[in-house]
Amino acid sequence: MLGAGRTELALMRSARWLVATVVLSGCGASLSSVQPARLTPASHLAMTSTLAVNAPVGSAGDTLDALRDLDGVAGVLEPAEIELLANAVNAGSLNPPVVDPSVTLAYGVNRFFELGARVGGSHVGAQARVQVLRVAPGIYGALGLQVSTSLSTLPINRFNDRVFLERYRRLDVGIPLIFGYSASRVHLWAGPKLLFSRVRTRGHLCVRENDECADQVTFHGSGSLRYVAGQLGIAVGKRRFWIALELTLARLRGDGQLRGMRGTTAMSFAYDPSGRVIQPALGLIAWF
Repeated sequence: MLGAGRTELALMRSARWLVATVVLSGCGASLSSVQPARLTPASHLAMTSTLAVNAPVGSAGDTLDALRDLDGVAGVLEPAEIELLANAVNAGSLNPPVVDPSVTLAYGVNRFFELGARVGGSHVGAQARVQVLRVAPGIYGALGLQVSTSLSTLPINRFNDRVFLERYRRLDVGIPLIFGYSASRVHLWAGPKLLFSRVRTRGHLCVRENDECADQVTFHGSGSLRYVAGQLGIAVGKRRFWIALELTLARLRGDGQLRGMRGTTAMSFAYDPSGRVIQPALGLIAWF
């Protein structure tokens, strides 16, 4: 009994490492666009370099608080503490605090259509925009479609060799509608954005004795998020180069589930995130 208790305690400590690593290295949804309402001129290329910060507020941002609560837990976890741990894992996977650098390339096919690609620290994707409004002098409107996916599995085992995340997959689909004013020295833009995310994870925890797993817990996680956002941005410069600032405020709703199996014992925890996301971004826009 004493050995089993030590094994279970070691598993729970490994699970805490799992939560912390997912939070610090997680691939979050990138709500920022940092693109004026005016499309890239026909037959020209635009490059936008951005640095965005994802800051969840509300139940979606309770992950770190949950971790602080778990730091005070000792011995075998009670059911309520296990549920708190599951909520933290779900929150860290679905909407982690993250700093996300990215580069976007966009090509103006003609005056009314633009194609682009985006590579970030946590994602890669493609996008297209249509010029739905073009009124002199300098009034524009653009409707876009953005699709992105996570780049790779999170390297959790670098932080703790008892934790293995074998799969992390995230798919984001965004629909921004932006209106604004553009001139040679300044761009102003604002508008709504809808974003839908789907996340799947798979992994296991392993306590090793004599180079073998003496005890193991396998887990699967899945969840979805729906963001309703508003964006406001400004870019100041001259002719072909501008320094940009953008602020995105979003309301999110979603659901997640973490399922685990330890031997023949199954566990399942639901998580319903809600709250707000504040995502400021700093960027550099260049037209070639």
